[in-house]
Amino acid sequence: MKIDLVQKYNMGASGNYSYYYSKMASANNSNKTAVPNLPEASEKRDSFFKQNKKTIIGVGTAILAFGALILTSKNKIFSQKTQKNTEILKDVVFDLDYKKKLLSKMGIDPSCVDKLKSLVGKEEFLSVLNKVQKSPQAFSVGDEFSNVKNKIFNFNLHIHTTNSDGQMSVEKLLDQASRYADKFAEKNNAPFYIGITDHDTVNGCIEALHLLVKNPEKYKNLKVILGTETKALFDSKFSSSPKEVHLLSYCLNPFDQTIAGLSKDQMNQLQSGARKAIIKANSLYSKVESRYNYAYSFDDFKKIRSSVLTSPCDIKYSMKDYMQFRLIYADIVENNQQLVEYLSKNGISLSELDFSVPKFNITKQKEGVPYWQNYVDETNNYLLNQLKTKNPNGDYSDLQNVFKQVSGRTKDALESMEKSAFDFNAGILVKVPEALSFEKVLKAYSDMDGGVCGIAHPCILHSQEQNNPQVQELMEDLFATFKNRLQSKPVIYEGYYQGYWPGTNSEWIGLSDSLGSQYGYLKTGGLDSHFNNIFTDQKNLSEEFINQIIS
Repeated sequence: MKIDLVQKYNMGASGNYSYYYSKMASANNSNKTAVPNLPEASEKRDSFFKQNKKTIIGVGTAILAFGALILTSKNKIFSQKTQKNTEILKDVVFDLDYKKKLLSKMGIDPSCVDKLKSLVGKEEFLSVLNKVQKSPQAFSVGDEFSNVKNKIFNFNLHIHTTNSDGQMSVEKLLDQASRYADKFAEKNNAPFYIGITDHDTVNGCIEALHLLVKNPEKYKNLKVILGTETKALFDSKFSSSPKEVHLLSYCLNPFDQTIAGLSKDQMNQLQSGARKAIIKANSLYSKVESRYNYAYSFDDFKKIRSSVLTSPCDIKYSMKDYMQFRLIYADIVENNQQLVEYLSKNGISLSELDFSVPKFNITKQKEGVPYWQNYVDETNNYLLNQLKTKNPNGDYSDLQNVFKQVSGRTKDALESMEKSAFDFNAGILVKVPEALSFEKVLKAYSDMDGGVCGIAHPCILHSQEQNNPQVQELMEDLFATFKNRLQSKPVIYEGYYQGYWPGTNSEWIGLSDSLGSQYGYLKTGGLDSHFNNIFTDQKNLSEEFINQIIS
């Protein structure tokens, strides 16, 4: 009983968390043995009952009365014990040492563990995972987001932020997740869980810690797991060449340099490549820059892709967007004298504006137009919003009279950039740093402070190697090697990964599940969210729709 109370308290809810999951798994226990109908036995039973009706009823009444008395007494005693245990355990939390260590690293009194009640460490993480090993619906948003609307969706343990290749800032992620968590808790008396798993960086984890500490009440129904996703090259005798796999670490200490410094060389390589690409862009498009009086710079590029400072992710699309959007802004805003005068008349100077903002307001690609046209449209909306912010009662219907579309010469340059951004010979395409060796990552995982480690979306490797006659041996080699090298740590795999493409071979998933069970892995899952929400993997949703499914 004490264990249940501790677990219930640490789920951050007053309800019975175990009962919630037993309901979800009840469909797996619906088979019952049928009892045959025996007429002869039935007739004998009825005859006996008629002859002894009064005696049976009398004895039955006495038994019921006595049973009720015993049950009432037991319930009273049980209630008293429960209340007493609750009082004793109300200040008990999981992972005290983990939370105290992080608070100390943040310069906060380690005794203030309540500030990190939303943070999940290894003890709580493993406890929760053991409860949901047979609850796939808890990791799924369902058809048409039905599990979100019905508050069944309970875990998204694979989310990327702007610290790597995601579109949500950590603050926006926590805000959106906490709003859903509050609604989830209203229905289930249980918290909602998220995992921050940026590529090769812990910066988002550190940001999250500071936000949780700052306002623990806001996140009272949310549970946050700090993690990373790391690319590694797995060299196996069952494959002709090393294969890229993605590995996960959870419940880590983001101040531990074992993990924080793992991708240092990759980061230096990426930033050096980005700087060289920008120098080349200035050379290739010097005439356009001269015409519109602007120049490309690394500082400006960081506004479009801030993660160039934190994560060694592919930046080729960001470089293309940067070159095109900066040119467009120079053409239709900075060198549009009528617009500049219009803005100035309404109290707005160019120094108050930021060319990068419209890029982050693009939530849906319009069909039949180049991607950069979305930026043009959002720039118009951005200027209108700035005007309304300055003077909410103003009439800006005539803004369209001074806002112009891109010029013909600009369009020619944009088309050229579309090609050069992906042409390695042009000197602008930045080479993605090679993944780390499998051995180097495993050593870091083995040496890191605490944590739980695992294999991300294993079926992706299977799909890449589906023509390999030894693909099953390759998969088993991956699961076996990872487990054997990390004997001292619990291991997980994304058995409930939601980011696979439709029609993923069920046999591949079955093989992963079989290997996970064989080698003692626990299942986790997530959406691999990269866009503006926690409910999809590769798709933006409108704020209106997000609010609708949350409520």
